[in-house]
Amino acid sequence: MGTKDREYYRNEGKEFEKNKKNLLIRRLNQLIIVLVVLIIVFSAILYYIV
Repeated sequence: MGTKDREYYRNEGKEFEKNKKNLLIRRLNQLIIVLVVLIIVFSAILYYIV
């Protein structure tokens, strides 16, 4: 029973790490998209002014 519990917790830890990594990647992707949109909007405003 003890070893089974330990195995379970180790697997849970791995899953948690994987999810944390996926969340980080997703957040980075969102940041990149926001930056790209901001750059497009900014360049459009500059183009409109000039």
